[in-house]
Amino acid sequence: MGELQIVATLLMIAIILVVVLMLCHSLDIWPRLTAWIFSNTEEKIGLTKLKGLYNANGYLVRSTSDLKLFASGSFKRFDSVDRDFRETLVTTNLTEKWKAGDENNPMPPPFTLQPSATSNTLSKDSTIPILKTSTGENSFLFVSILEAKELLGSNKEDILLDTYVRVFLLPDKISNAQTKIYKDSRNPSYKERFLFELHPREQCQKSLCFQVYSTSNLSHTLIGEGEFKLNDASLRQPVTTWVTLTDTGQRTSEFGEIFFSLSYLPTAERLTVVVVKARHLKFQNEREAGDPFVKVYLLQNGKKVSKKKTTTKKGERCPIFNESIIFNVPAHVLQTIQLRLTVSEAISNENNSSQSVVGHVIVGAQATGRPLTHWTQMLATLRKPVAMWHPLRK
Repeated sequence: MGELQIVATLLMIAIILVVVLMLCHSLDIWPRLTAWIFSNTEEKIGLTKLKGLYNANGYLVRSTSDLKLFASGSFKRFDSVDRDFRETLVTTNLTEKWKAGDENNPMPPPFTLQPSATSNTLSKDSTIPILKTSTGENSFLFVSILEAKELLGSNKEDILLDTYVRVFLLPDKISNAQTKIYKDSRNPSYKERFLFELHPREQCQKSLCFQVYSTSNLSHTLIGEGEFKLNDASLRQPVTTWVTLTDTGQRTSEFGEIFFSLSYLPTAERLTVVVVKARHLKFQNEREAGDPFVKVYLLQNGKKVSKKKTTTKKGERCPIFNESIIFNVPAHVLQTIQLRLTVSEAISNENNSSQSVVGHVIVGAQATGRPLTHWTQMLATLRKPVAMWHPLRK
């Protein structure tokens, strides 16, 4: 009788264990319990893994500099994104509101634009599908700057360059972003991602401007820029292309060009202009050479406040000045002043001497295009000279 009770008790325990195991299996309790028992004290969580979202394939690369920019130019950092890179790309993605009936239309096949035949290019893949429904009236433009190929510095003998890329949403340039500096390479790999806010109705009028700068301890120099118009790509299909950089050191203009640097020292309230050189100057009577010099005007609200000039270079068409001109400018008036650099020619004859203007350029907060870019870049990198070529105009 005692043995039967023991057997019955063991059988009951076995039945209970089987029932408990079945419940654990059906309720998915057993894997959780196992994970809890054997897990480490720290958990690793992968955030925002968007594999496949950008029609990418290949290797995963994590960006460490992800920014969200608004139309006001303000930004905030957000989670880094795993991207799928097999090719060297810069990626642009645009999200837009879905329209009624659009989901029934078939997605057109992607097409690829072949790289341009140039040695000075910024690699760019512009994939602009509709990714998701926007929560507001604005769309969001994702731009991933991946790498550049065979960059050339202002000194063609430089083998290694320290470079970074600035990207603007044109034409207003209010929204802009900048990569970190990639050192010691003519083929930099940036792999950084930015987010711009963009109104759907403005897409046809907007474009992206990419500017590549080389930097050193003493200066920042624009070595190339390229533009991609959003109107050139369909919003519903990925586009793979290369953005060709225009070598700013090889541009020509009708009246010539001038190369100078700007820097501002806030502690001393000192604005420094270094007139480096000019080239391809167009003199009177189509002469091959002249006696050029540069006058630098400080303007406030359109009125001349101060004027200084360089020495005159005799018999030169591409003069080298390397002269520094300093103005005392309080920080609070920087948004109201402009600099006008005028290249003039000294003309002497037996009876008298005169001057003839070759061309000029105006930089400042009220300027547009490259002069405005030069000014804003100076304010963004205080204490360090920023050098650019500027075409002269009359």
